[in-house]
Amino acid sequence: MRDPLFTEKHRASQIGEINHLRSSAPLARTGRGGGEEGDWDTWVRPSSANQMARARLVFLLICLLLAPLLCAQETASPKPAKETASPEPAQETASPEPTKEPPPPAPVFGMDTTGTLDVGYRWNVGLRGSEDLYRSLVNLGEGPRLLGANLTMNSPLGTGKYIDRLQLNASAWGGDPYSTLRLFAEKSGAYQFSFDYRKVDYFNFIPTFANPLLSQGILLGQHSFDSTRRTMDFDLTLRPSATISPFIAYSRNSGFGPGVTTFTADGNEFAVKNQLRDTSDYYRGGVHFNLSRMNLTLEQGFLTFKDDQRISQSGGTNLGNRRTPVLGQTIVLNQLDENYHSRGTTPVSRVQLTATPWDRLTVAGRFVYSQPDLDFDYDRRTVGNFVSPEVLRVYTGELATGTAEADRPHILGNLSLEYRPVERLHILESLVTDRFHITSTSALGRSLTGIGPVGPVDPNERLAVNLNQNQLEGVVDLTSRLSVRGGYRAVWSDTRLQSQATGEDQAVSLSRDIGLAGFSFKLPRKTDVSLDFETGQGDRVYSRTDVLNYRKVRVRGRYSPWEILTVSGAFSLMDHENTRPDLGYDFENRGFTVSVSLSPGGGKRLSANLDYSRSDLTSDILFLIPQLLTTDRSVYVEDSHFGGLSLDVAVIRDVRMNLGYRVLSTSGNRPLNYHQPYAGLVVPLNRRIAWTTEWRYYGYNERGASLQDFHNHLITAGLRFSY
Repeated sequence: MRDPLFTEKHRASQIGEINHLRSSAPLARTGRGGGEEGDWDTWVRPSSANQMARARLVFLLICLLLAPLLCAQETASPKPAKETASPEPAQETASPEPTKEPPPPAPVFGMDTTGTLDVGYRWNVGLRGSEDLYRSLVNLGEGPRLLGANLTMNSPLGTGKYIDRLQLNASAWGGDPYSTLRLFAEKSGAYQFSFDYRKVDYFNFIPTFANPLLSQGILLGQHSFDSTRRTMDFDLTLRPSATISPFIAYSRNSGFGPGVTTFTADGNEFAVKNQLRDTSDYYRGGVHFNLSRMNLTLEQGFLTFKDDQRISQSGGTNLGNRRTPVLGQTIVLNQLDENYHSRGTTPVSRVQLTATPWDRLTVAGRFVYSQPDLDFDYDRRTVGNFVSPEVLRVYTGELATGTAEADRPHILGNLSLEYRPVERLHILESLVTDRFHITSTSALGRSLTGIGPVGPVDPNERLAVNLNQNQLEGVVDLTSRLSVRGGYRAVWSDTRLQSQATGEDQAVSLSRDIGLAGFSFKLPRKTDVSLDFETGQGDRVYSRTDVLNYRKVRVRGRYSPWEILTVSGAFSLMDHENTRPDLGYDFENRGFTVSVSLSPGGGKRLSANLDYSRSDLTSDILFLIPQLLTTDRSVYVEDSHFGGLSLDVAVIRDVRMNLGYRVLSTSGNRPLNYHQPYAGLVVPLNRRIAWTTEWRYYGYNERGASLQDFHNHLITAGLRFSY
């Protein structure tokens, strides 16, 4: 069965080193070539017959989309009055009857019922360019769709026998990459029940990402996948407004799908097939205590999970990413079967408290204790030509097996206090502690063809991490409209790694001091302005990209001179530096956003929104080149502009049109322009049915990497049923 990640459209001339992927996953493609089948221009440009067919389709769609609007105009046009032989005087002419309101919907099962149902069909008109990147960013296809559904049922005055309120919401069913379903039901004073389901189809195949063979014309993204993730949540609470309220809940999260990853052997790296599958189930239950000055929750949960991964190559010769010999040998891979299996359980206990002992003091806290355990097994079989660095000899096959066990007791707690000694002063205190330790044992054995067993590895280690944070902040209301605040945050942690096999004991302690300041200013219904400032200094970091010394500023504001007009904006700044000679990590990010909203008459006839944002980002860090044992600098620069405009207009009577345009333009390491105009129309056909249409265009252009450009038109037409 053909791997769904790759389509027949991608049958291009292949380079010999990836022929092993062609039989089951024809994923690698060449760029512009002389062959007819792999010619990029031939692939992206339709024939003249296809152009004519698409032109006719577009013409028919335009006629189809405009027909309801023309009908609505004809219906809305007033008919001329019939002439009479002896017209009555004007003052005696009978006044027109007032427009009758549509009758309310008939009750269903004795409940007032309202809702909408949107169904339609989407056409994919003229996708040109990189289908892989289009699916990675947009991934909207064509076909019939359930665009949306909403149902609300209410029992008047809570008189239902088993249910007082029922809500059902669904969106994007029928093939879209993100589908949702939500159900909520309750009986006043008896229960509340909710169910949520989400399905996400995530396709990620970017030919220029992590592709060392791109310069050779091989468009094989070596870290790509076509995965599906499904999540569902059930939650039932009994007697939600009572003093003692028990609850039970269940959550499931699962994912699966094929992809491509890299297998690293001694001296080379190979792109191979990858199959992923994981599942987790979380059961929990407890009780809420709802008292006059305190809310307390006691909860016990239990999580089970499993995670499987298979990396394989069934045949052929894979030359990998390295073309130079190692000790005079060319490292190649002919067969691979590598499997990872993880199983685990996690009991979780949680206590949460919110209390107001007296009017001037509020206390909130949470304590969570969990104890995950993990069982892991691994096996690998390879055939090819390799060089062992341990014994400096050539081998043609390998068999490796491994097992591991780990436990990770984890304590997480936080406590916050808000004290108001006087009316204009607020004192905020918070404390967070996060502590865990990991104890693990593992065994790994390898056997090389022609060499024999290579010494087994049997490490036994213990890692302990203690992280703490304490923050004290004061807020003073200088006036009813102006308040200022200031505070201090301390972060400190200790990490210890113990190896029982070698007897080594490594310990690291970190600390960071952070200052906080800000103010807020408000005018009734006119102006809101706030500023937050934060600066921190630390002594060291765990990982190379952790924050050490930094400054953050954020300013937000809103101005509404009239009810119909609102202007808002925000500015943010972050500077970071780590001057250690082996890191040299600098990071700067500055940006601002401005938005304008206009809605005369509450938006009944017209509403408009305008947005613009600008962001400048620079990252500079040293990195190690392992093959040369030297360092170099990695510099990333991105200057981006984003603009958006949307209009919602009542055209004729109840006919509404919405128009919009969004554009993203960036320069720097990855310059691009991304345009997304759209237009929609809603035409009522009668009291219960409306015709809906929508057009969207996606134009993606990477300056300097045109092989990833794509352009596409999407047209959706359907009906909206109201009841």
